[in-house]
Amino acid sequence: MMSIESIRAASRRAARESARNHVVPLVVESEDLGGDLEKYIRHIPFIGYRTPRGYKKLRTYFVDSSGFGSVGEPALTFGQFCDRVRAAGPGYGYAIIESGQFQIVIGQFSTR
Repeated sequence: MMSIESIRAASRRAARESARNHVVPLVVESEDLGGDLEKYIRHIPFIGYRTPRGYKKLRTYFVDSSGFGSVGEPALTFGQFCDRVRAAGPGYGYAIIESGQFQIVIGQFSTR
């Protein structure tokens, strides 16, 4: 199990690297919301504790990353997260802001 210090250090490292490499959240467009959303959304970047210039963080999602999570647990399953992305609609960006051993925290961002 990862310690909270390890998780925070990884997020700080990701924030530095993503800033240096100009990494921004993955924006979901209308055409991405179709049947292949699950495949597309797996490419969410890890930007750590950082909100890129021009973006505003709207909310966060606690998501199971192991693939073994179940509906009804505190962390959303990947399918439940994809349902939330579909419900939000196009134009929002998503990025991992914290990553633990079995769960991740994904931020939803807007440029509006």
